[in-house]
Amino acid sequence: MLAYEPVGIVYIAGANDGEPPNAQRLLERVKPEACALGGELVGVMMSANVTYPGSLHGDDSQHAYMVLRKKVAGEPTTQKF
Repeated sequence: MLAYEPVGIVYIAGANDGEPPNAQRLLERVKPEACALGGELVGVMMSANVTYPGSLHGDDSQHAYMVLRKKVAGEPTTQKF
């Protein structure tokens, strides 16, 4: 059984061209969002450099981070709606 469960995703679009997902500037943006979700651990879920050929839009980077927290004994692992 896994010790962590996902609580959400933080997505950053429009980062600087070629900017890695572990850039300090991006992590400073991710941390408060992850904490607001109740997260304790963040992992890079997706990282991409995007090119827009033939357009006025400059190239950029986009990143998605999976936010996780430790499972608590007795809490449900899924939420029913």
